[in-house]
Amino acid sequence: MTIALATNGHVYTMGSHVSGLLGNPQAVEELPICVEGNLTKNFVQEIACGAFHVAVITSKTEVYTWGKGASGQLGHGDTDDRNPPFLVEALKDKEDKSVACGTSFTAAMCLHKSVPVVINQNALAASFCLISKENVTIL
Repeated sequence: MTIALATNGHVYTMGSHVSGLLGNPQAVEELPICVEGNLTKNFVQEIACGAFHVAVITSKTEVYTWGKGASGQLGHGDTDDRNPPFLVEALKDKEDKSVACGTSFTAAMCLHKSVPVVINQNALAASFCLISKENVTIL
């Protein structure tokens, strides 16, 4: 999958549509398509890609995720795949400033507010050791 962030804050994806990875049910794998749904009225500032999932931060400092959720990496409290993007409720109002994805985890950096640390048992434990637990939730 390839993902691009346009200067107008829209996100475009292309590539495999497996597990809802492209974030748009009407996606055709060969052509770039704008990610819609919950992102339609949001200005995306940052994007991150895992092996089969995507996370973005909007100008409202909200984190949205979509794609494969088999290891709980989408942060919605389950292992369901998501398409289109869904707001990560656990990070709402946490002043999310940055997001990163690994193969089967997502990490969000939050400023000025304490965030409880959530570690999925299948996530890479080494990734947690690199970041202060007061500022990061590993989903």
